[in-house]
Amino acid sequence: MANSSYSSREGLTVRPAASSSSSEISLQIDPINADLDDHILGLRGQIHKLRGVAQEIHSEAKYQNDFVSQLQMTLTKAQAGVKNNMRRMNMRIIQNGSNHLIHVVLFALGCFVLVYLEQPTPGLQFSLPPAARSSEPPASSAPSRRRDMR
Repeated sequence: MANSSYSSREGLTVRPAASSSSSEISLQIDPINADLDDHILGLRGQIHKLRGVAQEIHSEAKYQNDFVSQLQMTLTKAQAGVKNNMRRMNMRIIQNGSNHLIHVVLFALGCFVLVYLEQPTPGLQFSLPPAARSSEPPASSAPSRRRDMR
């Protein structure tokens, strides 16, 4: 019975042993499945291709890891620079006072006054003299060419 499990596979057969008490198994490969060598060679080629792909993935991962490390270092340096500049600005504001707020308030007040003065007042209307309103040219003081009919 133990030998019957091997005969269930394709291409494998069990040979009768010389003695029935022997635990040796001998296998014979059928010539129908002789293309196994070609199949094994094909699998070796695929393994070599996969190994090359794995090496490319490894080198790409290493490159990207180095790039991320450099980027992280640059970001740390930039963060330190910003922190240093903020410290300098705070020290200057404390030393010189906060005059910039006064300048902003004065600018806003000036803009408000300028807009207020430019708006026409609702109660005042400027009117032009009657001569300036007509589209006819003003009468000249030169004598007219017309003759009086008296």
